[in-house]
Amino acid sequence: MHGYTHQYSNIPNLINAVSANDFEFWLATQNRPVNEDSTQWAAQRLSSGLLEFQLNGYQPFAFEAPHYQSSPLSMKAVPRYFKSVYQRVVYYTSDNPQTLTSTAPGHDFSVGQFYPYIIKKDYYGQRVIPENLGNIEYNICNIDPSSCLTYTAQDILANAQYAVVVRDGFASWFFHPFWLEPDLNEPGFADFQSVMNGISALGFSWVDAATVQ
Repeated sequence: MHGYTHQYSNIPNLINAVSANDFEFWLATQNRPVNEDSTQWAAQRLSSGLLEFQLNGYQPFAFEAPHYQSSPLSMKAVPRYFKSVYQRVVYYTSDNPQTLTSTAPGHDFSVGQFYPYIIKKDYYGQRVIPENLGNIEYNICNIDPSSCLTYTAQDILANAQYAVVVRDGFASWFFHPFWLEPDLNEPGFADFQSVMNGISALGFSWVDAATVQ
């Protein structure tokens, strides 16, 4: 489950308050937790999201925070509802990080972590299935001012070559299917095939993430 609404309230957070565009469990406009932040608040959203799936006949096997970022208190709500998270995880120096943008000595900071193997239980109590290679991105600033990055199939495969040296390691990545839209005029399908074939050629086996131990 990739969030409940994948946006926050009716205000832009970071872009336009539209579902799938904005942050949900983090106030990205100010780089701090949302005003309502608590483990109970996050639990209510997780429960509501799960109910939406279950009413439609689905049972998610893992959680991934929108844009990978949740507050520490939000992350502590996840293990009650999900056996695993499947994502890169952002960690903080405080359970109430309010000074990430400060330049004062001793201010809070955060760091994203890419794991090459399963973490049975992290600081927030989460079992982490790794997503460690990144994702393909094309610069489409002329269409979407928030999509100005380029991350190529070659970048993904370079990361996979690093990962192959880890015993029982993972080569896990994701692909946004909207890159297949013809109007974008990007080589999405060819790059998707290139990554899949390249990872296979390195000797990795493809498995269902819901079954990995």
